[in-house]
Amino acid sequence: MNNICIEAPLNKLSFGNVSFAILREFYKNGYHPMIFPIGNQVDIAGQKQDDDFNKWLESCINSSILKYKKDYPSLKLWHINGSMQSISSSKSCLFTFHELDTLTPHEINILKNQDKVFVTSKYTQEVFSQYGVESVFCPLGFDSHNFYQLKNRPKIDGVTSFLMGGKWEPSRKRHAKILHLWVKKYGNNPKYKLNLAITNPFLKAEDLQKMLSQVLEGKDYHNINFIPWTETNAEYNSVLQSSDIVFALAGGEGFDLVAYHATALGALPIGLNAHVYKDYLNDKNSVLINPNSKFPCYDGMFFHPNQPFNQGNFFDWSEDDFGKACEAAETRVKENDLNLEGLKLQKDTYDKTFKIIESSIFSV
Repeated sequence: MNNICIEAPLNKLSFGNVSFAILREFYKNGYHPMIFPIGNQVDIAGQKQDDDFNKWLESCINSSILKYKKDYPSLKLWHINGSMQSISSSKSCLFTFHELDTLTPHEINILKNQDKVFVTSKYTQEVFSQYGVESVFCPLGFDSHNFYQLKNRPKIDGVTSFLMGGKWEPSRKRHAKILHLWVKKYGNNPKYKLNLAITNPFLKAEDLQKMLSQVLEGKDYHNINFIPWTETNAEYNSVLQSSDIVFALAGGEGFDLVAYHATALGALPIGLNAHVYKDYLNDKNSVLINPNSKFPCYDGMFFHPNQPFNQGNFFDWSEDDFGKACEAAETRVKENDLNLEGLKLQKDTYDKTFKIIESSIFSV
């Protein structure tokens, strides 16, 4: 069970964490694939220590060039942009994230030249289908290797805490809008706290602080807690359980690992009833807001107009609905400080993700 080549980012970022989780399933199921780290870099320091898996990973990487063959199936975990080339000459499969409502001709051509395309969202699958691109719906799962429930959540009595996570993207993730509306409603009220875990490794610290200051109009708020970049998932496990309520209001997401895991660990999400959120959030485990419009994706940071990739629109929501959802979420966490329905997401593990990949690739 060794005849598969895998290209994947192996780092501390979201895609890297997904790659490690999927590779761990290959390891558990007795595979010894040829692994080619994208960028030729491996940073496993953020993962929970597992010596046997680490040795397996090193062996798979070190033997990859010696053992690979062009007629072996290959799996690439990467963005559409940059997935033109494949280790395989006949059985290339792409596992990718997509966040927008359209595909460009360049993206369509790359996707149609794959033997299989895996997507993590039914919404993405529908978008691809509109452009004649077939794909396999392959949702992610709860990363039980790195995350677990704490016996005592870091809770402050008498304070309702909110979490805004994910790397800072003021437009797509609606971070700027959420922050602006939250301080408008709760700023400097000692009964409420906002935990910000939004460090973006692609931005300089001073640039991020400048953007935050602009949103806050230069004012100081004693009930905003800025959480520095966490080096390990063990540290991030505590961050995910630091708050009663988590925001899941991005205009577009491939999956949103932060919202998913925070919900699975007991936080109550205020979620947008759109795109991938509809796959795992519902009225029982969330307070949902319906989208009211769409807006162009261009933000001057990660999305630019008239480019061959990443063109289209994101979903938006209203200020009034945001306020009502916050109040509804407050009521629910006071009634039950742990989201018992959210905990059920822990049952959806990466084993299911792996089985979809395995059956699909070897049926190509």
